[in-house]
Amino acid sequence: MKKIWITVLLTASVALNLAFISTLAYKNFFAGKDKPGHKPGVAADINTRLELQPEQKAGIDEIFKKFRFNLMKFKQDILEKRMDLIDELGDPDFDTETIAAKTKELNALENSLNLTFVDSLVQVNHILDARQRLKFLYKVSQNWFFLDKGRRRRK
Repeated sequence: MKKIWITVLLTASVALNLAFISTLAYKNFFAGKDKPGHKPGVAADINTRLELQPEQKAGIDEIFKKFRFNLMKFKQDILEKRMDLIDELGDPDFDTETIAAKTKELNALENSLNLTFVDSLVQVNHILDARQRLKFLYKVSQNWFFLDKGRRRRK
């Protein structure tokens, strides 16, 4: 029984970490361009940093728009799966196999979201030239791996 609990807790921890990373990446890269007081992320200053041509900007904007739409669907589905999991855990006589199955479903959705995010990055890479791609990947890695968080951002 103890082994099952450890497995369930470890799986839940991994799922929550993946969700956190995906949410953080979304907030840093794509969200809130139009909100007042928004700090520019990759999407906001991509034009100036990468010196995009109009057709490149249009292509990247379309990729970001598609990703945001898919993200909303994934977030809703993930929220529903989490609520199902919490409901099941709230039952004093819960079944560990049911918990494991619901956790696998949640992990599958979060993995799909991560794959969608990476696929969007790959699509952006195909639009950029070599110099732009290098700058873009550097900026993404700074945000994704929390580099330069304590220092002022370069302009």
